[in-house]
Amino acid sequence: MFTIDLGNVIEHTSITVYDMLGKVIVRKESIATITQIDLSANKKGIYFVKIVNVENSITRRVIKQ
Repeated sequence: MFTIDLGNVIEHTSITVYDMLGKVIVRKESIATITQIDLSANKKGIYFVKIVNVENSITRRVIKQ
C-alpha cells in the first residue's frame, strides 16, 4: 500500500495505476487530499501511477518489492 498526497488540489482529480503492459490495475476519482492505493493483491514489479486534474497530468513509477 502507498499513499498519494494531493495537497490542496482535489477537484476533478483521477488516479490510475497501470502495469508494465499498460493494463489498468486501479482507477480512482479522488475525493480526499490523501489517497491510499492498495497493490497487495498484485505481483511484484513496476507500476505507473498517473494523476490527472484540470491543470496537470503527472506520471510516476512505483516499484513493488
